[in-house]
Amino acid sequence: MYSLAGLVSYYSQIKAVERLADGDLETPIITEGHNEISRMAGTIETFRQELQDKAATQQAMAQLSAELQLIFNNVPVAIWYKDAHNKILRLNETAAASMGGKAADFIDQNTQSRQQSPFAHMRGNNLHR
Repeated sequence: MYSLAGLVSYYSQIKAVERLADGDLETPIITEGHNEISRMAGTIETFRQELQDKAATQQAMAQLSAELQLIFNNVPVAIWYKDAHNKILRLNETAAASMGGKAADFIDQNTQSRQQSPFAHMRGNNLHR
């Protein structure tokens, strides 16, 4: 049987779990005690910390990706990469301008699809491992 204080603690832990489930990663979780609820709260606290760590990692990765994209787009060298079937996966505006267009015009195009392709000068530049 739970005491009134135990029931209040249980209710607080349940509400904290609900806030956590709604995305509030700053919700404090009470992990004191030795009963099943406290052990569960400890597990939830670990889960909350892992979610916070994951969110921080995702934010850092997004920032790095944005920085790399900025460099890729602004370097004064033509850069492109394609898959094993010669389909352009990505190219920067410098590369697109050298072929007379915008980068979006060339994404997903095959570099060997036409005789008079703007990619003709790229055909000998395949790098194979």
